[in-house]
Amino acid sequence: MSLTFVNHNGDPISQTRMAAMRAQGMELERQKRLASKGDTVSVHKGWRVSGIPPGKLEEAKAAH
Repeated sequence: MSLTFVNHNGDPISQTRMAAMRAQGMELERQKRLASKGDTVSVHKGWRVSGIPPGKLEEAKAAH
């Protein structure tokens, strides 16, 4: 006894079609994970921002 998959209309889905849908789902999941990871580089109005935010250095010195 084996499983047969059907679509919402009741038409059978072949094993190759199932493999293609599974691969497409895995690719979408991979892209979703990459997008959620995000870029750690800060951008402000199209300019790349690096360094220490204003006031944080004095705040850290005072706390130290």
